Amino acid sequence: MATNTNTTVALDRCLAYSPEKINIPTDTDQEILADFIDSTMSGMEKLEGAILAVESGQITCDDFVTTAQRILHNVKGESGIMDFAEISDVCHHAESLLYENSKTIPVDRLFLVKDWLWRVTEHLISLRKNKHLM
Repeated sequence: MATNTNTTVALDRCLAYSPEKINIPTDTDQEILADFIDSTMSGMEKLEGAILAVESGQITCDDFVTTAQRILHNVKGESGIMDFAEISDVCHHAESLLYENSKTIPVDRLFLVKDWLWRVTEHLISLRKNKHLM
């Protein structure tokens, strides 16, 4: 199954958005933000582990797709609750890409997604720390 061009273009457009442009809404509860950051970081560690496992043949494509879609769906939902539309959009398009390519895993693109989400998380941590210094 070939990669769906529309989904790939939409995902690439989202990944081109600079994580440094994402801001924390002023009314965000800092404890909930900390939980979101921790959950996202944990999800990205699990996603990276799953990508490496499917690449090395330790898990099947079907198991990988199930795991990756669950991780991305969780991050998408949590980011929607936190009002981080850009994060939610990236996860949505990555989920779609997995659904459309469940037998030919787009590993390189998923690593890009994981790396972008790490950058966002690091940026949010930085913003959170700076807010506490003010």
